[in-house]
Amino acid sequence: MARLLAILLIAAFAWYLYRRLQATHPASRPGRHTEDTVKCAHCGVYLPARDALHEGSRAWCCEAHHRLDQSRHE
Repeated sequence: MARLLAILLIAAFAWYLYRRLQATHPASRPGRHTEDTVKCAHCGVYLPARDALHEGSRAWCCEAHHRLDQSRHE
């Protein structure tokens, strides 16, 4: 019985170490990639930078918000 308990403890510790190492290396997980996001200057929603409308350092989530934000600042 003591041997079984020792084996279980060793296995649990090995699993803990494995999970801990996986958490410190996020790039090693397949299917995970990051992309730049920007915040809409009008509504504040975050969206991928490639999908946003850009003008200078500002970005918008859609053409309507771009127009609304421009009319508000004129």
